[in-house]
Amino acid sequence: MYGGIATAGADQILYAQHDGDLFLIDVESGDLLDLQTPHPFCPAKIELSACAVAPDGSYLLADSLHHRVRRLDAQGGPLGLIGRAPVAGMRQEDETGVIADPVALLPVDDGVVTVSGGEDQEHAVQRFDFDGTQRATFAHPTGGFFRAHGIARVGEEIWIAETVGGAIRRFAGDGTFLGDTKLHVELQRPFRLVADEYGGVLLLLAPESEEEQDVSGVARIAPDGSFEGWIVPGGEEPGHVHLPFDIAVLPDGRFVVADLPLGTPPDVRLQLFAADGSLKRVLVSDRMALEVLKDAWRESYAGAQAETAEEMLALARLEHFFRGTDPEAAERAALLYRAATAMDPADSRPRAGLGDLLQHGAGRPLEAIHEFEEAIAAGAPEADFRARIAECRHAAGDLDGAIALLGTLLDEEDLPEEAPRLLDELGSWFLQRAGEDPRA
Repeated sequence: MYGGIATAGADQILYAQHDGDLFLIDVESGDLLDLQTPHPFCPAKIELSACAVAPDGSYLLADSLHHRVRRLDAQGGPLGLIGRAPVAGMRQEDETGVIADPVALLPVDDGVVTVSGGEDQEHAVQRFDFDGTQRATFAHPTGGFFRAHGIARVGEEIWIAETVGGAIRRFAGDGTFLGDTKLHVELQRPFRLVADEYGGVLLLLAPESEEEQDVSGVARIAPDGSFEGWIVPGGEEPGHVHLPFDIAVLPDGRFVVADLPLGTPPDVRLQLFAADGSLKRVLVSDRMALEVLKDAWRESYAGAQAETAEEMLALARLEHFFRGTDPEAAERAALLYRAATAMDPADSRPRAGLGDLLQHGAGRPLEAIHEFEEAIAAGAPEADFRARIAECRHAAGDLDGAIALLGTLLDEEDLPEEAPRLLDELGSWFLQRAGEDPRA
């Protein structure tokens, strides 16, 4: 999967890029309204495969690399993690509470239904509260789901698109199986689906290979599953879709499709269609067009004055994460983080951001340790940030201290989120202390 899109208002969509950046785009003007990131309250590398916007405005991000759903506020602040990571070293990932390879999300009331895209998965579809409590497993009628990839609320039902199974499975909100929707012969690989705001359903089809794009596109089906016709054909030119991977419908029936006309990410194309499938606008044509939007958004903040702690934090994050490797931007970010902390010492976000900047951008690990300690005191996740402190100790030359701290953390019940990677890193440090080359 290559990221995802979701409706975020009457004229807005959220585009979650595969590497973690979040773009809020106005579909009328085509302008970038906001740019956020879940960093530094997540691992350095994440892989987003879907996104959704909850009724309270929070963002839900499916991180397929870490088997979690990340919940953020609209400013990128952490609100929690949903899903239990598989036990490191264990092959069995198909169990209650574990979201193995999440690929689709559906907000429901005060929670979310998650879809995992594996083969023969009994727990591929689960419902969670926002606090992480697992509420239900949607039971497959014959055993396990085969490559489930799509989910939508259609009337009072929840529909699951099972791609390899070639079916749409219908459920009640509590996970009770209601029956299958029989699909037309042309629609045998359902991928994404969404209610079209007019009583019907839009269905993205997934071809088995790039050479089979003639069976790709957007189809409309009725609630009984009957085929009402293709409304967007397959193809590379604008107004067509090529290797489509997500779809989002706006309240008035317009819809946006994310596809890959050049064949590979990050050259994602976003196109806005009218409810009848006619092309309204190409919002993003490729990575270069997205960079143009980012540059215009950054320029809109040139010379901006921040007066509140929240405004200072927002500008600090812009300079930190979206100005590239400009050393002057890094220095501005550091000053803004410190100013935000001075105005609101109880907020862990400026401390965490500054620590991340000092650790990775400035190469000043001892100063980063101080900021991470203060972030923990202000409420940042202790296990995750103490693991960062261990890495800073290692970077500062304190190998014994790094090994002692990380070893303690990995023996505790509350493990850091990146425990599997950190376990490998601890092994490398032991080899280093023994005088061996960890890379050998």
